[in-house]
Amino acid sequence: DLNNYTAFDTLVKNIEKDVENLYITAEGLYVNKMLNKVEIEVNSSLLTKDKLLMVSQLFSEEIVNQFNENLLIKVYIKINNETKALVVKKRNSIESNVYLLT
Repeated sequence: DLNNYTAFDTLVKNIEKDVENLYITAEGLYVNKMLNKVEIEVNSSLLTKDKLLMVSQLFSEEIVNQFNENLLIKVYIKINNETKALVVKKRNSIESNVYLLT
């Protein structure tokens, strides 16, 4: 749907203002023609620990600001295809949690 596409597009543009060389993809699960869950995958080969923390925080803020609060959203941040951080916004929440896996 157009609203969620616009939210994702805005999120990507906002993140790319601050960080280069990220490859961002998303997948959504629709139930009864309504978006229920979004999983975003972020890949990079150039993130230091400081940049990883910054990117995690940016996604944490952006998913809360851009998407409807009734969605479950997970962001997997990977360095060289290995998950190093996870950002989770639970359904019906206006905040998200960042988990560093390094």
